[in-house]
Amino acid sequence: MLKTLTALAALVAVPFFVEAQGTVNFATSILGVTSQIKDSDGVLCAGTNYWAQLYAADGTAVNSASQLHKVGIAVNFRGGVNAGYVQVSGLTSLGATVSPVVQVTDAPGGPATVQVRAWAGNFASYEEAVAGNGRFGSSNLLPLPTTGLPPGTPPNLVGLLGFQLVPEPSTIALGVLGLGSLLLFRRKKA
Repeated sequence: MLKTLTALAALVAVPFFVEAQGTVNFATSILGVTSQIKDSDGVLCAGTNYWAQLYAADGTAVNSASQLHKVGIAVNFRGGVNAGYVQVSGLTSLGATVSPVVQVTDAPGGPATVQVRAWAGNFASYEEAVAGNGRFGSSNLLPLPTTGLPPGTPPNLVGLLGFQLVPEPSTIALGVLGLGSLLLFRRKKA
């Protein structure tokens, strides 16, 4: 009987231990956070052609974006008056359910460093957008001294800064060539 009660107690306790990771509220428009993301032309990112993903690492001594890994799912951007902000509910254009609560560390309530990365187009990930010469960008590294413990309210990303996607390198190269041509043409006239 004691073995049965011990096993039953262990099964009941498992969900509490499994759920005890550090979480954050992945929302770029919420109390204390208004971090809009713009495309390379300065227009606010909106709709299903834009994606954002949260990246994280344990601890606050992270000094390089290369130390971060993907957490949660990639989400689309909201539209209308909420353009420039990430989706916090509903379904992504690929049918995944969106939840703003994202696990960022295995340490219950422990510190973490997070970053938002965004991209445009039909790339499956930020890394594919970078490798495929797409438009992409990333926020500042945001150290969080503490994260949330379920079922409590996770902390907002206070201190997250908005950012702008950079154009694909070929666009930059064309701009540099055009500028060079203008300078050369101007020099010949003088």
